[in-house]
Amino acid sequence: MEKSRLAGPSGPATPDIDERLKAVTAENRRLRETLAEAREKAVRLRNRLAHVEDEV
Repeated sequence: MEKSRLAGPSGPATPDIDERLKAVTAENRRLRETLAEAREKAVRLRNRLAHVEDEV
């Protein structure tokens, strides 16, 4: 979310909103990293399964 959207009618965003924005941004980054790791693991598992199926 853009900071300009968080600005109130009286001026820029308050420090509380800035802190919440930083926290949400950090959480989003963590979740994106977790998702990327899960996708990589899924690819490895699919490849391993394909290899096992080929041996059977």
